[in-house]
Formats: sequence, structure tokens, C-alpha cells
Amino acid sequence: MITRRLQHLTVLRGFQLFCSSRMERKYIVLLELCQKLFMLEQLRNLYQNNDLFD
Repeated sequence: MITRRLQHLTVLRGFQLFCSSRMERKYIVLLELCQKLFMLEQLRNLYQNNDLFD
């Protein structure tokens, strides 16, 4: 369960690095904010579903 989520975050990080060479700084900041919101949402879901140690 956790591994799948980490893989997804790695994909997001790769996308962020790819974009950083092409986009203005403000878009990178926006992407970082979205990534943090996504991570918070995933943590909230984990605690709600009690599958933290699956």
C-alpha cells in the first residue's frame, strides 16, 4: 500500500524536475503546492482508512 503511494510521489517528482527546465519559477511553485496538497490528502486518507501499515 505505502509502496504504491511512494511510487506515485516519485512520478510527481520526476514530472516536477522535467517541468523545471521548461517553466517559469511561479509555475514550479504552483506545482510544489499541488504536490504538498496531494501528499496531505494521501496522509488523511491513510489515517481514515487505517491502512497505514498495509
